[in-house]
Amino acid sequence: MARFACIFSLLLASRAHAQQPSDGAQLHWSPHRRVGLVEYAVTLGSPVLLRMANYALTEPSSARLGSGVLFDDDARDALRLRSRNRRDAADLFSDVTWLSSMAYPYVDALLVAWLLRDSPDVAWQMIVISTQAFSITSFVTELSIHHAARERPGQQECAVDPNYAPTCSSNASFHSFPSGHTAGAFVGAGLACAHHLNLPLYDGGAADVVACGLALTWASANALARIASDRHWVSDVIVGAGIGLSLGWLMPELLYFADPEEGGLSTGRPLVLPFASPDGSVGLFTTGTL
Repeated sequence: MARFACIFSLLLASRAHAQQPSDGAQLHWSPHRRVGLVEYAVTLGSPVLLRMANYALTEPSSARLGSGVLFDDDARDALRLRSRNRRDAADLFSDVTWLSSMAYPYVDALLVAWLLRDSPDVAWQMIVISTQAFSITSFVTELSIHHAARERPGQQECAVDPNYAPTCSSNASFHSFPSGHTAGAFVGAGLACAHHLNLPLYDGGAADVVACGLALTWASANALARIASDRHWVSDVIVGAGIGLSLGWLMPELLYFADPEEGGLSTGRPLVLPFASPDGSVGLFTTGTL
């Protein structure tokens, strides 16, 4: 995963090199599309909808999805750590990579754009876009985890050794699909790439490409740690990474940074909105004009 992340980021080097170095000058958001009232509503409304849905839904007490599929079992045998201490260390490392990946877009916005580059407007746009992506991701992953109720891989060993993992005797043992840690880490990495490849935060060129590559590599380390700690199947982290990159990178690219002359969506007001209906259905829909 780390190798793929580095290669993928290098393929985008030509785009970043096209940016003009700013030599520490103030950043400008134009010509990118600005966030508006609807974005604020989505950002604030997603956690409220999630709270309402969690209140209405019953916590699963048994698995709806069972063991691994396709290559899950083989990958688990190859990557799972056998020692409880090592699994706990990998779990702690996954917390660190998860939290730091999510914090990175805000560090860029506050420290680099606002303080170092004296561009509070650009910083604010980055903060709202990042918060919107995290809010929608939390909505999607938490409700998916609840509805899927997939059994964690470690439950196989919990039946023999109740001390195999902290999740053995809790409802968290059915929170495997998708990987929320991996989704969060890749949202942060995707946002870092979307911002660095469209804004010369580090003066453009190679430095911004490297920032994107390192962010993807760090998020990939999180995915590997979730597997090594036996908290998730490989398919869990693949889907989590897909969710994260879709909402952290693809969504900002299409909604804010796309070039209208190249057929992008930034000329209209397309939106990605979460919804929850009285019958328990939840999901996302898009609306707007092109």
